[in-house]
Amino acid sequence: MWSYFSKDPFANFQYEFQDEINFSGKSLWSLHKGIHKTTKETVSIFSVELKNLSSYDKDDMKKCFKNFKILRHPNVLAYVDGIETEDKLCVVTEEVLPLIEFSKTHSLKEDEIFWGVHQISNSLHFLNSTCTFIHNNVSRYSIFVTIGGDWKLGGFEYLTKPNETCKQKLHDLQVYEPQIKNYQSKPIFTVDAWGLACVIWEIYNNSLFKHKDLQSTKNIPQIFLSMFRSLLSGRSSPWESISEIKSSSSILSRPFVKANLQLEEAQIMEPEQKRHLFIYMGENIENFPVHFCLYKLLPVVIDAFSNAKLGASALTPLLKIGKLIDVADDYERRIAPCVVKLFSSPDRATRMNLLKNVDCYVEYLKPSAVNSEVYPHVVHGFMDTNPLVREQTVKSMLMFAPKLSSRLLNDDLMKHLARMQSRDDQPGIRTNTTVCIGKLAGYIKPDIRQKALPSACAAAMRDPFPLARIAGINAMMANLKYFTIRDTGTKCLSYISMLTVDNEKSVRDEAFKAINVLLNRLQDASNNPSTIEELEKEVNKTIRSTSNRALLSTFTGWVMSSWVSKPTASEKKSETAVKVENEKPDSNTPSNENFSPPSKERKNSSSENTQAWEDFDGEPFNSIEKVGNSLDKNNVETAWDDDFDEESLKDIEEVRQSFTKNDEWGNLDAQSIDSSISTSSSTNFFKEFSMETSKKPAVTNKMILGEHKKSDFTINDYIVKDSVFNESKTNFTDFTNNDKSNADSWGNWGDTSDQISAERLKQIRKEKRDKHNAELRQKRMNKAL
Repeated sequence: MWSYFSKDPFANFQYEFQDEINFSGKSLWSLHKGIHKTTKETVSIFSVELKNLSSYDKDDMKKCFKNFKILRHPNVLAYVDGIETEDKLCVVTEEVLPLIEFSKTHSLKEDEIFWGVHQISNSLHFLNSTCTFIHNNVSRYSIFVTIGGDWKLGGFEYLTKPNETCKQKLHDLQVYEPQIKNYQSKPIFTVDAWGLACVIWEIYNNSLFKHKDLQSTKNIPQIFLSMFRSLLSGRSSPWESISEIKSSSSILSRPFVKANLQLEEAQIMEPEQKRHLFIYMGENIENFPVHFCLYKLLPVVIDAFSNAKLGASALTPLLKIGKLIDVADDYERRIAPCVVKLFSSPDRATRMNLLKNVDCYVEYLKPSAVNSEVYPHVVHGFMDTNPLVREQTVKSMLMFAPKLSSRLLNDDLMKHLARMQSRDDQPGIRTNTTVCIGKLAGYIKPDIRQKALPSACAAAMRDPFPLARIAGINAMMANLKYFTIRDTGTKCLSYISMLTVDNEKSVRDEAFKAINVLLNRLQDASNNPSTIEELEKEVNKTIRSTSNRALLSTFTGWVMSSWVSKPTASEKKSETAVKVENEKPDSNTPSNENFSPPSKERKNSSSENTQAWEDFDGEPFNSIEKVGNSLDKNNVETAWDDDFDEESLKDIEEVRQSFTKNDEWGNLDAQSIDSSISTSSSTNFFKEFSMETSKKPAVTNKMILGEHKKSDFTINDYIVKDSVFNESKTNFTDFTNNDKSNADSWGNWGDTSDQISAERLKQIRKEKRDKHNAELRQKRMNKAL
């Protein structure tokens, strides 16, 4: 408070002096690094003690102080603040380093030197032509470089008008006096042109000590050689010389120079032009210096996020620049707010870009921001009609989950994953969902995990897609430490044993290997009961770390990309491909006709432990490049209806009960089918097993998240028939013949009437869904009226 009444002007000075930069002998100013006391903004502070100077020098320094204030140009050192007393002068500018000091810590490339010389030429053109001043002090000590790499002209101690005489310079600066006869009578730019020529020579050589050293030009590149000679002779101004270089060479097409030219005009560009600018920046960031990206390009990119139309195009350069930031605090302060803001964008391309690059920024997002601002927007991707968006949303959960609250992770997220695994029409997405659940198991509460994990793995093992069944096996084996010994025998072993007679050899191989591990675990516990406690020590534990480094390191272990092209032969028999109206085939979509599930060869040993399952790395597929809308509006709406399956199963039971009343297809009823399946013949056994492994039953959320027994579904749940389903015997015969032609070498996998019944099951569910949606729409209309 008392500082306001103090007579000392520096008591209210808002900047704090820090380290001094070596500048002695080159200027009357001393240079310090500085920082604002409130905002912590870094600056440079030029100061001079007037009491140590002669009266003549005092007047010159006060005049220089005034010039700092009045000279305003993009390539002139920017004045921020200052203070003047009888004994001391202080000038606060943007944070800079003298060119001679900057070149010691940075290796200047030819493009950077050209752009710096171009900027100094602009500033000299401003002084000589617009202001009719002669600088008289162009050297590496009066040229300053900002943290973004821009060259700025300072050192106005010797600034004069053309008719004024320049005072005598310091001894170290006298070498830059022009050796041109009667140069006072030459054009106004002659002195400054000579000084710029000396700067070019010193950049490619050592410090200049003698004028005759300027005759050695062997180190100067050809692109600067003609300009150097013109400046020394005084034949042309710096601006004219740099213009000749631009017109006679292709340097303007170089990425760094082109980027700087476009950034100078960014403020007056139209939105479409800015969008192309950011696209160009994103493609060429690897060619730019790091300090240029962090301190010059990044502020422009961040400013673009205030415009909703430019945010998406600026995301790519933003994420690439973010990788160059070493300090986590800087990332959280500068990058993270922009990323969080973009999650609210309705643009699908922006969301996809965010999801694909989630590993670049998720470590720097605070858990509070993830829970309140990011997750509510990301979760919409589960309902997206584009399979590629749904796939990336599932994969991104591996990155977000460690930072989610307990409620969102154990309740909301698991509900979404259960729906994706049971209802999504894309087999690859169902497989990735199983992988995601398996990798997140350690973060789930033990009581929820003991119900959700076995059910999720069991559901995956019933999936008609072979790799989904393999993913179910691997998810269970990778998390075997979370199963009790009792669950190992009653759940794990029973679920996996069904796959030993799977119609895909790769699935059978994985099942046999898993069974060997399970039997070894059970036998060890049986032989030595004291080890049970050690085997079950992880059952009730939860990973509490908010870091996802472990998940990042194992993400490529057994994840696969979604597969949306033609189904395999086994899928044709058990799953009807989703057809989209007016969908045009894409020539870039890969063919899957000759697809065979990859299987990695392992040593067939009964002593193989669970580590082998954590290291599974099946051959990945190529991700989809172009995906059409695969779900209609009704499917999206009803995908989140929790009561649908229970109601539909009631209707299915009614149809099943009426099955015996209607005898269009002969004297075949549900009871006779059940009795035929229960016989001991191996053929009928395979019929029943085929129905369970190749058909995807209607599974409710309660079945996914709760205990699920094999006896919950019988053959009666698959056999449906009523008078609406009119199929001719000719079509039925064709279907049977086609199915038999695709039969596997293992034998007949089921009666074709079962497949027709499964088709009818889907049709009834669709009719029920349409009816349900119509009732909802009617209720909403009535409520609105």
